[in-house]
Amino acid sequence: MTCPVVSSLPSREQIQCDPEFIQVIREVPYDNWNNELQWSLSLSDHLIVALEDASLIQMNIDINGPDITVQGRRREILSPVKVIENEAEFLALKLVSGQYAYSMEATCPKVTTSTTEETVLHIFKRRMGLTRRGSHDSEGLTVSDVSVNQTDNFTVHETSAFVTLIIPTTQILQTKTCVDSKQLLQLFYRVDVVLTFKETNHKMHWTMENTLPCT
Repeated sequence: MTCPVVSSLPSREQIQCDPEFIQVIREVPYDNWNNELQWSLSLSDHLIVALEDASLIQMNIDINGPDITVQGRRREILSPVKVIENEAEFLALKLVSGQYAYSMEATCPKVTTSTTEETVLHIFKRRMGLTRRGSHDSEGLTVSDVSVNQTDNFTVHETSAFVTLIIPTTQILQTKTCVDSKQLLQLFYRVDVVLTFKETNHKMHWTMENTLPCT
């Protein structure tokens, strides 16, 4: 009899948002026997296409080494979402294979041309590894610890589906030169967060980089 392999669960998620695109990077998941699965894409739980047909739902997919990267135009694949009176845009994307599902869900802040005093970020709650298809990743998860690499000055709120961070914008805001025009500057921020939930022993490493329009 072959026993399941005890391996570390995928725990990293990197999200990049800019005025046009969203990109999400997570580790490629394996089953309990360390087998790589044949994945399809499920958008909003009803539209399913093979990875090679990702362009049919306006997405690009790349599996490179240990990571899978999904990218698409925001206006084509994101949907409005409201969390604790704050508006954002949500990517309702999962990888599915047989009875398994793997969350690629992510949230981007709304596109704005200016900053506010506080930056509000929404982290979608999820279990780290594979889940049973049709179940809800966020069921029964409550935060026990949060740390932010860039600052100790932040506030945490949570709903059944999201962890919301409120961070003073001055603590994280940076500037860079615009790609299309070296005379213009672009505001952006990067936030590196480690989350722990009471119901699991695994830490969730979540990174958000959000870029504002050139000004």
